[in-house]
Amino acid sequence: METLQPLDGVRVDVLGRRLRRTLRTDGTGFFAAIDLPPGEYGVRVAAPGGPARDARVRVSAGRAATANMLLGEGASARSLGDAGRVEPGTTVRVRAALVVGGTDTFLSTLYVQDVSGMGQVVPVLLDEAPVLPFQPGDVVAITGVWTHSEYGEPALRGRARLVDIRLWRPRPTAETRTDLERAGHEGVRTIEGVVAESAPGRMVLDLGRPVVVLLDGRKDPGIESVPAAIPAAPPGSRVRVTGIATRSDYDEAGEWKALLRPWTSRDVVVLAPPRPPAQRLLPWLAAALALVAALAAARRLLRR
Repeated sequence: METLQPLDGVRVDVLGRRLRRTLRTDGTGFFAAIDLPPGEYGVRVAAPGGPARDARVRVSAGRAATANMLLGEGASARSLGDAGRVEPGTTVRVRAALVVGGTDTFLSTLYVQDVSGMGQVVPVLLDEAPVLPFQPGDVVAITGVWTHSEYGEPALRGRARLVDIRLWRPRPTAETRTDLERAGHEGVRTIEGVVAESAPGRMVLDLGRPVVVLLDGRKDPGIESVPAAIPAAPPGSRVRVTGIATRSDYDEAGEWKALLRPWTSRDVVVLAPPRPPAQRLLPWLAAALALVAALAAARRLLRR
């Protein structure tokens, strides 16, 4: 449904080659069939007054299989990749997306990726706070309007509902300047660079293209924790930052911004502090002395 409200008492038919079971959803919208022999099964769900929805599920020995079903008008869900191809203002429904940044850390915003853990990361601007915080590894269904965040990223504004849970650990990929130019650089990334600008709540790294590291709008993982920003490193520091990488759309000048959101202060490591002004001048002084020595040698040769 558009509201993502769970449906209680809906009939669910699980159909195998030599097996048929009829189940009913509980008050949370969940259903379960246990002790199924390994194989492929059809799942049919039909709410009163609406069309039936069908899915295919493969059951493996010793493992749980999940079928996420959205009912109601327009319930044919899009993937996150499909969502990115629609015009702003379009209502989008996503059957399943993997949470890589949850409301246990980020305030009122989810960061989700395809359930494969690959591809574009999309911010979900929640209309209402969940009763329990979403965490990385949660799988959610989403319904919302395709829009943009305040930083120009493609985003969804709407609701999310937990439909599954997976074991998930970030596997960051190191970024280089070349990687930043690729269209599909979003995901969990580790970026190392020199801080070019620093201000409360953000800092900018220079990797050929500026990388904006966003440090506010978060809290420590914990229900009672209060909002807090990660301290910004001073300009000139060399840092390594691991976080959720996204990118803005192109602006009127044909430019886009690379954005990086670390989870906690442990994801921002200062590798080297800013060099004192005298040390920063040493390379220039050495170059100037070398130039003077070269000019003096040239003059001696000319006199001969």
